[in-house]
Amino acid sequence: GSVDFGGLFVGLSLFLIAAALVFSALLFVFTLEKRAPQIGLLLSIGWREKQVRNLIMGEAGLVAVVGAVLGLGGGLLYTKLALLGLNSAWSGATVGLKLTFDARPLTLIIAFVSSLIASLGTLWWVSRKIFRASAKDLIAGEVWTSSRPVKQPGWLSGKVRAVAAPLFLVLAVVLPFLGAKATDPEEIAGMFFGSGFCLLTGGLMLLSRWFGRLEKGAGAEMSLGQIGLRNVTRRRGRSLAVAGMMAGGIFLVIAVN
Repeated sequence: GSVDFGGLFVGLSLFLIAAALVFSALLFVFTLEKRAPQIGLLLSIGWREKQVRNLIMGEAGLVAVVGAVLGLGGGLLYTKLALLGLNSAWSGATVGLKLTFDARPLTLIIAFVSSLIASLGTLWWVSRKIFRASAKDLIAGEVWTSSRPVKQPGWLSGKVRAVAAPLFLVLAVVLPFLGAKATDPEEIAGMFFGSGFCLLTGGLMLLSRWFGRLEKGAGAEMSLGQIGLRNVTRRRGRSLAVAGMMAGGIFLVIAVN
């Protein structure tokens, strides 16, 4: 009989997809920072915020479409080459099992549309903060100076994170033991990737709380090391994104080995 490796490949790809979205978001933020004077100029001459946002997202959408097309073609080519190698030179890794390439038009359409939605949704999310700054601040290059009142996180969000982080870490420990007792390969893979997801989520929550404590505990006199740690909290979201990407990459290396 045949074996469907789709679930395993999806599980391995989830962390890679998440890291790719975070990386594209960071690059998009850097692009917006460089174009902040242009955005501020458009706003100052009468363009509405919605018009400027649509212009930026239209340019990003064009790049996303080209990237999705290239990624779809590259993915097909890479998969065929990988299966060719596994069926010939690397046949020992599959214990003689014949791997068959099965690409369906509906699957390709879903992959193309999902890529566009995920990329554009991520880019729209990270572009919101730059429009909080006034036109004069953007022209001066002060991207993250907000001219609007920003709602501070309430006690509930802090309480939720304080409770959720240990729960995720406990699940990360419990799931491998449940997977050791499972017999279905899909259940074992699900427990493994679920444990990795819980460990990553709980770790990032704890890291975010630690950043908050560093930010509040800054004093007038600090050592060089304390200044370096304090600078990490200057762009907390960016620091968490980099930490998440590195953690996801390390998890993928461990998962493959």
